[in-house]
Amino acid sequence: MSPIDQPLVKTICQRFCSLGPISAKTMFGGIGLYQAGVMFALVSEEKLYLRSGEALEALYRQHSTEHFIYTKRGRPVILRYYSIDNTLWDNQVLLLTYAQQALAGARQDKQRQAAARHQRLKDLPNLGLSSERLLHRVGIESIEQLRDVGAVRAYLRIKARSRELSLNYLWALAGALAGCHAANLPKETRHHLLVSLQDLQEERA
Repeated sequence: MSPIDQPLVKTICQRFCSLGPISAKTMFGGIGLYQAGVMFALVSEEKLYLRSGEALEALYRQHSTEHFIYTKRGRPVILRYYSIDNTLWDNQVLLLTYAQQALAGARQDKQRQAAARHQRLKDLPNLGLSSERLLHRVGIESIEQLRDVGAVRAYLRIKARSRELSLNYLWALAGALAGCHAANLPKETRHHLLVSLQDLQEERA
């Protein structure tokens, strides 16, 4: 049976039909769902996972039970996809809204990645050569890697080495990924970043 013919995948495609034609292929040990070549959702073990973005993680956590984790070379890798609980699954309007956000975020990241292939970390807003060196020291050597890790996790990696690091650096990283000056980050975005930071710190405690 092809991925697109799996019963749950067929149901999801029907519920997301307003997004446009959806294709499916095996990915990360599950089935990735794509719209016009952009992956925005994942099905694994009869669960739907939607892609999250930096500012949306706190919202997804309200209707999610877990991250999607897959094993790569014997090591667990946490992806920015969240499982959808029954409350959200049963609310078609809200579920479709989240799917639209997931797709929009995935498209934006794909465009940014294409534009960033010829850029260095130091070329991003709020960052310079010293920030690029700090990021290199924690294993983040490209803009694409920074996007994959996310501002919050990148901040925690650096803070583990530099305890005196303030929240201003988190705003700088988030602004760099959003393409704006740190001072221009919306209050709502800062709030979501703080919630994600607190959640990750509690997970690691």
